[in-house]
Amino acid sequence: MGSKAERIADLKAQCTEAQLALLEGPFGDNLPALHEWPLNMATRFLKPTCTHADRMQLVWFLAVNAAPPNTLIRWAKARPGYLRWQQSCHDLISLLLDWQIGNFAGANGKEAKTAWCMHLGMAVPVHAPSFAKEFVAVAALGHKAGCSFFEDALTEIRQYAKTLPREC
Repeated sequence: MGSKAERIADLKAQCTEAQLALLEGPFGDNLPALHEWPLNMATRFLKPTCTHADRMQLVWFLAVNAAPPNTLIRWAKARPGYLRWQQSCHDLISLLLDWQIGNFAGANGKEAKTAWCMHLGMAVPVHAPSFAKEFVAVAALGHKAGCSFFEDALTEIRQYAKTLPREC
């Protein structure tokens, strides 16, 4: 076992060119650098495949750290095999919907979830962002309705699911 930096570098070396481009571009603009992430989250994010438990932990972590809803989808699309089956996509859809409607915050009788917030340096509850419930666009200002960020992400993952095999 090497240092955290060495382990992250080893995992990054296994990333596709498309994933590395995302880290340098859009993700770099919206997320803290990977070397700042807790090692367990960086490992889940960078490894070649993603289990249901990984997806769940990553969605909570990305939510708390203000990542756009399509972050994990764009990452998966950049690395074939990260989400292997249609069911993997359907699991991710359920997680995004739970995030959007506030189920991770303990709504609807579900247990509240927490994740590490890098800005605060502590675990905090996973809440739905306030924009997730905005249904009215302000066309004159060029603003989309806030919920469209989730709707766009859900449409993208549903389309991607159609390209994957059904589980054997």
